[in-house]
Amino acid sequence: MPKIKTLRNATAVCIFCLLPFAARLQPNPAANNKAWVKQSDHYTQMLIDLKEKYSPEYGSSQGLAAYDTLISVPSLANQQAKRKEEEDLVTEYSAALQKEKEVQVLQDLQILIDHLKLDFRQQDYALAHRVPFLNAASTIYEGLESLLDD
Repeated sequence: MPKIKTLRNATAVCIFCLLPFAARLQPNPAANNKAWVKQSDHYTQMLIDLKEKYSPEYGSSQGLAAYDTLISVPSLANQQAKRKEEEDLVTEYSAALQKEKEVQVLQDLQILIDHLKLDFRQQDYALAHRVPFLNAASTIYEGLESLLDD
């Protein structure tokens, strides 16, 4: 009887030790196919580039030196131009929804579209309910804060 117990314990120890290696041998299709990540990153980069174009302080605060010498122009014309480009981006994303096949990319595209549409609703609300003025002190502080940040 003690030999059987010892054999069972040895078998259990061997299985316990080999389990992590067996898990590594299992095929992982998601790890092998990362092309969808590149495609999703491409779509996201389009939105990031648009945001940095109209708010270079954001790019500078993210540590991108190319935006350190640029400043945003807070005018209604620039807000409208940005809105137009964002609407064009939503149209482009919607067209991509029709031709993309990867589920993960479709999910990411939908998140980007929903994000932009929520921004549109917030912009529309702000235009309808806010007194149009520019808080110069806040704008200057935010610009200096990003430049003085580590």
